[in-house]
Amino acid sequence: MLVLPDPPSSVIDMKRSPCLLVWMLVSVACQAEDGGPSGGTEAVDSTSNSSGNADEGPDGDASDTSAGGAGGTEGAGTTSESNDDDGSTSDDGTGTSESDDTATGTDGGPVVDPDGALFVRPDGMNSNPGTQDAPMRTIQWALAEAEADRNIDTIYVAAGMYTTRYEDGEQIRLLDGVSLYGGYSADWSSRDLVSSPSVITDDSAMGFGPSPDNPHRAVEIPDDVGPQTVFDGFSHEIGAAGPYRTAILVEGDAVVSNHRIEPGAPQANAERVTGIENLFSDATLTGNRILFSVAPGEDAVGMRVAGSGGVVANNVLILEGGDDLTAMDIRAGAPTIDHNSVFVEYGQAIDLFAEPMATVTNNALETASETNGVCIQAFDDDDELSIFTDNLVNCEIVYLRVFGTDLEDTIMGFEAQFPGSSGSVRTATSVFDLPSDLELDADDPCVATRGGTLLPDVPTDINGSERTDPVSLGAHEWDGDCQ
Repeated sequence: MLVLPDPPSSVIDMKRSPCLLVWMLVSVACQAEDGGPSGGTEAVDSTSNSSGNADEGPDGDASDTSAGGAGGTEGAGTTSESNDDDGSTSDDGTGTSESDDTATGTDGGPVVDPDGALFVRPDGMNSNPGTQDAPMRTIQWALAEAEADRNIDTIYVAAGMYTTRYEDGEQIRLLDGVSLYGGYSADWSSRDLVSSPSVITDDSAMGFGPSPDNPHRAVEIPDDVGPQTVFDGFSHEIGAAGPYRTAILVEGDAVVSNHRIEPGAPQANAERVTGIENLFSDATLTGNRILFSVAPGEDAVGMRVAGSGGVVANNVLILEGGDDLTAMDIRAGAPTIDHNSVFVEYGQAIDLFAEPMATVTNNALETASETNGVCIQAFDDDDELSIFTDNLVNCEIVYLRVFGTDLEDTIMGFEAQFPGSSGSVRTATSVFDLPSDLELDADDPCVATRGGTLLPDVPTDINGSERTDPVSLGAHEWDGDCQ
């Protein structure tokens, strides 16, 4: 068996998948190029023209491009040691690095394994064999090659801008068996998701996606993709087309980790914009950062989990602006919602609907609005099937609404509605300083840095640091002193 770099350490050791090895096989139907398998929309860099196409040579491949790009992922990169605020250092093992908000990334990087792998870089050519020295140019083309060659089980993607066009059926479509990693330097010697972001965007001019379950998207993970497939370490800019839009549509059981998702264009005329849509899967969503700043009247959701199980852990969601935003929209299913840090300016941190059986533990939830700030909202009498344990909440108004009626505004009253729930704490002290990565520090309430339950399924935090007892709430583990 081929041995590849370990998956990011923030990937959770799920009970159903104890080793979480990573392979992903992908298919995509696109225009044929260079006489080879069907490809996709071409990757472009910051020198691209307004049409989204790179300068091309006679064979249709980019002849003069560079591995440019924009955006980045905070605190996710490669094996490294970096200083924490408490003066200590840590080695995250693989996927991410400990750093503060000003950190620019990591030093060094994993050793890529060229056996069974393809390489993609914006200045490559799809007629190339996909080696480190002769990389391909588009992710879609590499995935099509991997589908045709069962010996391919990993695709490495260098920094740069990778454009999709959903209106032409040219989204990135994953299949079971081949893992996809972004954030590599042009020479493949290091991986740093901050300074070397691999950015996926959609530049469709026309809008498709007529329903919430069929959104306009740049990346989709079909329902036959299994839990040993990893999609890790990309930045995403959500396109401006379609009434329902998302960066990643998840229908399979893959590990979706260490992504940074932001609107890439003004999100006008949208019914709803969502960072990740997780529909009827048991996927693991971990270490992702979803950062939305929307205009009044726009409807945005950080993560929507509908009819799904799986694990949602160690994610950071910041939603600002708008009139009524939702960080996590949980509809039916039985997901595990652990160790997430959520800030919503106006709206709901967690919204329950249609009898979900969610387990919600060790989260830090905060809203800013004095008139519309709800940490946990429920609309069905049967929503008491969910269990809430050891969460920190800082909300101006209610915890629980049933059929739109404010029902409980105390922790004891709230927990009484959910049998088995206990240990949550309400604080009047702000938990998060914005703008930030919602990291904890010495100024945060001690309950936030010492108030959680040690969970075997979440052994590390968003930066790959070991969760130690007493455990911190939210996505970041804090081992320093608190006030």
